[in-house]
Amino acid sequence: FEIDIIYSLTSINDTNQIKKIFENYKPEIVFHAAAYKHVPLAERNIISYIKNNVFGTNNLINISVKNNVKNFLFVSTDKAVRPTNIMGATKRISELYLLSKSKKLSLNDITISIVRFGNVIGSTGSVIPLFKEQLENGGPITVTHPEVTRYFMSVQEAVGLVLEVSIIKNFKNITFLLNMGKPIKIKDLALKMVNLSGLKIKDKNNINGDIEIKYIGLKQGEKMHEELNFEDNFEKTPHQDIFSIPIVNSNVNFVNELKISLENIIKNNNKTNLNDILKKLCN
Repeated sequence: FEIDIIYSLTSINDTNQIKKIFENYKPEIVFHAAAYKHVPLAERNIISYIKNNVFGTNNLINISVKNNVKNFLFVSTDKAVRPTNIMGATKRISELYLLSKSKKLSLNDITISIVRFGNVIGSTGSVIPLFKEQLENGGPITVTHPEVTRYFMSVQEAVGLVLEVSIIKNFKNITFLLNMGKPIKIKDLALKMVNLSGLKIKDKNNINGDIEIKYIGLKQGEKMHEELNFEDNFEKTPHQDIFSIPIVNSNVNFVNELKISLENIIKNNNKTNLNDILKKLCN
């Protein structure tokens, strides 16, 4: 069968335009993946990230509820677990807000799902396109730290599993984890790409070999190792590569306080208490 695809370029903070889209097309399922996601850029554009990632999500779920959307699926990130950067913090706050929102809804209302996973191979900002470009330019390949690890999955795997989450039955208002396998050392990924290209890594003196691996240090807000969950308490679902986290009580007062704090940050352009917010989110 044929599917009509309709494009609309708008901001998730543009309430009037989003309302018109929902009223005109009456979507039953919303896959919310609209976010500013790059970690170093977030540290220099805090207000923009809070506006888009937090209040944009707030705006979208409220309009979805009012327009009788049946299933709202929020695409989150491993960086939302004990966040050390603004991007991860905005995603974690959005998770908490959605969990808090779900507590106020009856069983017949919208189903809210959160899907948390790691890096998608080949996506914008991914290390693989960067390493490929650096190889083509003769190096060096830049790695932040020899021990840094990340979770990876392909675009096809990520999209397929997110779609599978949307049709899982009997799991309402739960955070889901995708099976990311074992974390991969970025250094090993760089070595493999060099070997596959038919080249050799230069020795310690940068004399013999073709490509240098240069360690440049972790960027602001980056972790050495990412996590997918706060505790090892995830459960199996009907799909072998999708796990669920049991519903936890999301403190409504805490979420409201966070929202007020972020509103004040935006209003006064005062970021002095951001570290306190990050510490609270790490619990």
